Parts: sequence; structure tokens; C-alpha cells
Amino acid sequence: MQMARTILFGFLGALCLFAAQATAQEIPQPLLGNCCSCTGSLEEHPPGQLDSIRVAARVLPVSAMNPFDEGFVFELENAGGVLFSGTLAPGDMDENSLGRRWTFSDPAARTSGGLLRVLIQEMTGPLAGYVIQVLAYGDLSAATDPTMTVRMAVGGDAFFDTSLWVGRRNGFRHGYW
Repeated sequence: MQMARTILFGFLGALCLFAAQATAQEIPQPLLGNCCSCTGSLEEHPPGQLDSIRVAARVLPVSAMNPFDEGFVFELENAGGVLFSGTLAPGDMDENSLGRRWTFSDPAARTSGGLLRVLIQEMTGPLAGYVIQVLAYGDLSAATDPTMTVRMAVGGDAFFDTSLWVGRRNGFRHGYW
């Protein structure tokens, strides 16, 4: 009887572990605000320089996230198609010793395009979740439609926001709240 109970509990434990690992998020979650800097801005720069996109938002993943192990994807698009896309492979980000903050930096992105800086910080307390901050450079001249979609993903956890950005003298601005 004791052996049957041990086998049953071992099987149930393995099943629970498998279920926990197999809970990849199937439906993208929205970007949230209330992280003090939850905004988006797209700035057009003079000819000969790349434009910049800056996005900061709070997200609530359905499963555990580890950007160091799972990689990161960032996209900006409008009705005309993808305006910017950047990907970090697993291992591209640096992870702090506590495993709650991940960073990436590529100074060459200012002139060659791509992701310049990415910060992902796990938050606790009433604003639990993760804050994601992205600064990227590229040719964003096709950003003429103010309805834009931001997509971010860490492994199987995907997040999005489709909304109207406010036109400015040199680009667009948006607040996620």
C-alpha cells in the first residue's frame, strides 16, 4: 500500500510539474500602465539619422518569465505593416544576481539600427508584474498612421497594445493608462 501511494504521489508530482511547464500563454495580454513611465514615443530625426522608438509598459504574464533563458521580441506596426522589429536570442540579456532584472545594450544601434536598450524588471507589491522598457532605432518614416500596435514577447508570454498615438511636431506619443 505504501509503495502504491509513493508511486501515485510521484506520478501526480510529475504531472503537476509538466502542467506548470506547459502553460505557455496562448492569448496575448495587454500592456498596462501605472509604472510611472508607461509611455511610448516615436521621434523622427533629421535626414541621415535613424528615428527612435521608446516604449515603457507594465505587463502581467500568465506564466513565469525569464528573458535570459527565453529571449525577447519587440515589434511596432500600423495598417501599412511592420515598422520595426527587434529580437534578442536567449542569452543576449544580462541577468542580475537575484534573477529579477534583465538588461541589454547595443550602442551601435544608434547608427546601424536595432534595439539600443532593453530593461525588464520584475515588480512586487500592488504593481506586481514586470516593467519593460525599450529604446530602439530604425527607419520609421512609414509611421504615418497614428493607430499603432506594440507587441512584446518573452518566450511564450506575449503582450500587445493597439491604440491611437497622438501626433506631435516630430513624431507620435502615447500613454498606456
